[in-house]
Amino acid sequence: KQQQQQAAAAVTKEKKPKQQHKDLYNDIFLSLQFTLRNGIYQDNGPLPQNRRDALKDFMQTLTETLPPTWKIHHMLHALQRDFNKIARAETTLEKAVDSYRPP
Repeated sequence: KQQQQQAAAAVTKEKKPKQQHKDLYNDIFLSLQFTLRNGIYQDNGPLPQNRRDALKDFMQTLTETLPPTWKIHHMLHALQRDFNKIARAETTLEKAVDSYRPP
């Protein structure tokens, strides 16, 4: 097990900073997609007002805090633009999220 840990550490050290940044970005993007697909709707039908407000605030916070050069903003802006549609049906949110792939 110790050899595996040392090998993993060596591989991590060998990665260039640009690759590490890309890996981090992809992890963030995939985590956000997973959260949006699986953590927003708990029941059938439109989102209740408290969940709508929380989702809107969450997306606004991400928009304001993530680096502006990240392409994740394309997805966030589209979701914000079509917010009323995605708040009415889970399938609409899933389709919107699925139309964006990590770079």
